[in-house]
Amino acid sequence: MIKRPDLGYFSPGWEADVAVFGLRKGNFGYTDVRRNRINGIEKLEARLTIWTNSVESYLAWSFARDKRG
Repeated sequence: MIKRPDLGYFSPGWEADVAVFGLRKGNFGYTDVRRNRINGIEKLEARLTIWTNSVESYLAWSFARDKRG
């Protein structure tokens, strides 16, 4: 289906873990483990994650982030 056997198989009937990402444009700051900061204009965000019998959407992750404080 994706014609990339080196990446695995994605066909009806096969089990798969799937992640859907969105690219958001804006001004973002990123910090590494040494607390160095770099500014960026794009941010890759997980929108949907599907794995065996479970689905987590972007909305659920946003809710979890809000609950952490």
